[in-house]
Amino acid sequence: MDFSHQSAFLLAGLLAATFLFTLPFGAWRARCRRYSLRWWLSIHLAIPFVIFTRVWGGFPGAYIPLFVAATVLGHFVGGRVPRQNIIIK
Repeated sequence: MDFSHQSAFLLAGLLAATFLFTLPFGAWRARCRRYSLRWWLSIHLAIPFVIFTRVWGGFPGAYIPLFVAATVLGHFVGGRVPRQNIIIK
């Protein structure tokens, strides 16, 4: 794939979409008992979306680590958000 400015914006958008898509899965994972079926599903149900996103964007396998990083970051941030006590005044 020839990497141009257009594909850089596409990559950034797809990584952001992957991050945002996995946020709720991270929140779900944080509420599950570790190593249970629900915990396993909360981690793995997002994978088909991540694969589809990368393939749809036309990015080769060399970009898999970026998509994995966006997924892990989404899970981490999603798991941290529900535990914070946010007071809106």
